[in-house]
Amino acid sequence: MVSDAINRLQEQVNNDPELMRRGKYFSTKFALGIDDTWTMFVIDDGKLVEVLVEATEGPKGTDFIIKTDAETWALFNEANPKPGYQDLTALVETRRARVSGDVIPWLSNMFYIKGVINKFVSCEL
Repeated sequence: MVSDAINRLQEQVNNDPELMRRGKYFSTKFALGIDDTWTMFVIDDGKLVEVLVEATEGPKGTDFIIKTDAETWALFNEANPKPGYQDLTALVETRRARVSGDVIPWLSNMFYIKGVINKFVSCEL
């Protein structure tokens, strides 16, 4: 069930001391787009307070967007991904994913955001 996975994700993020240290003063709204499916993450002082899964509506009111296609996302999610697919930053650098909007929060809090995305992957939302 989606609500159980969202609760699990929030618990994993909010109970991770390393993520809490990295995101202590970080608040933002960002969206992850995989093809036409969007997931919005709301962060307040490092805590993941809300996750919204929206089927086809593009994100509104987000600071930045991370966008990729389903094939790239599947390769990123493999247990041992190929070079270039092993990390969210690698996807961006190889132009398999795109970050748009206000990129300053992304650049300033990249390790925190990557941690949230990695936990998102593990929750299989």
